[in-house]
Parts: sequence; C-alpha cells; structure tokens
Amino acid sequence: RELEELRSLNRTRFYLMRDLRKSKTRIKSFLQYYGEPIPVEFDNNQWTLKFVTWLKQVKMQTMSGQDAFSNLISSYEHHRSQLLTLSRQIRERIREYDKELYTLLKSVSGIGPLTASALITELGDINRFPHRDHLSSFVGMIPRVKQSGESSYSGGITFRCNEYLRTMLIESSWQAIRQDPALMQYYHEHLINNKGQKVIIKVARKLLNRIRYVMKNRKPYVTGVA
Repeated sequence: RELEELRSLNRTRFYLMRDLRKSKTRIKSFLQYYGEPIPVEFDNNQWTLKFVTWLKQVKMQTMSGQDAFSNLISSYEHHRSQLLTLSRQIRERIREYDKELYTLLKSVSGIGPLTASALITELGDINRFPHRDHLSSFVGMIPRVKQSGESSYSGGITFRCNEYLRTMLIESSWQAIRQDPALMQYYHEHLINNKGQKVIIKVARKLLNRIRYVMKNRKPYVTGVA
C-alpha cells in the first residue's frame, strides 16, 4: 500500500505535466489566432519569468478577449505552481522511502530526481524481472511483432507498455547521450542509417539495462562504460 500510494503521487505529477503543456499550447494558439507575434527571444520551449511578464502585458482589443487571455495565463500559473509543489513533495517522500536507491539511480546518466523516483515506484522489486527482456517487455521497449502463417514481421515498439515509465525513459535518453560518452558514441554509430527518434529507442533500452544493474546490485553507475 505504501509503494502504491507513492506511485500515485508520482503519476499525479505526470498528469499535471500534461495539463501544463496543454496550457502552454492554448496560450500560443490564442496569440496566433489573433495575430500577436511572440518575440524571437521568447519563441522556444523555455517559459521564463520574463516571458510570462511579457504575456501579461499583451493587450486585446476588447474586455472579453482580455478576460479570456488572462484566464489562460492564470491557468498556466496555477498548473506550474501545483507542479513545483508536487515535485518537492515527491523528492521528500522518496528519500523517506528508500534514500539509498534513490541516490544510486541518480548516478545513472540522464536520470534526475523525479525519474529516479518514478523508477522506484513503478518497478518496485527489480528481482521480479528474472531477465532484462522481461523488464523491457514491462516498460514497452520491445519490437511489435506481426505474424502471418509461418512468417513474422517486426515493426516499431509495442503498443503494450507502461506509458508513464516509457515516456520518462525516452526523455531521459536524450539527456543521457549528452552526458555519457559511451551512449553518445552508440547513438552516432546507429544514426547513419536510421532516424534519431528510432535510435533513441535503442539508447533507451541500453539505459534501462544500466538502471536494472544499479537496482539489482545497489552500486552506483560508472559513466562512460560501454
């Protein structure tokens, strides 16, 4: 029960992240609809305090439009405040639950505090996965296989997955290749004949194997090991 409730806390943050992204999309769509250009220095995914200040200075032509836009900004700020509070709570609770494993997982390239917490709560006892293929199957990192008679075909990754954990691992893999020379080398070697999005799935599988090693052996990860 304790682990399940901790898992619920982590998943609540995941859902709030989606709400925050939707709030951002609504604001940008609103500005685009009314032909209000975003300054070049703010036209990116980083929503700084300066950008939010700029948003609040945008003036619509009517009170109705201004009220609509102000409410969109208020919704964004509400979701952001909730997310910051929840992130702090997660870090506190996971340290109380298993501080040692939490610290060890953060030694893995690309794995931050919130992803480490998600791994602990979603995977539970890592020994329940007898082989790394079982773990990959649980997360959803195995190919989708189609069978027709005696023939079988491999497609993209399976639809059956732990969507929450798989999403976080793929995001972490983009960070991992910037921090770990071995993963960066692996990424570029496979990039020659493949698209980046396809190769990052391969990186995510390798990252998952490293996570499994750390959780099973309770030893910190050594960056740069092939």
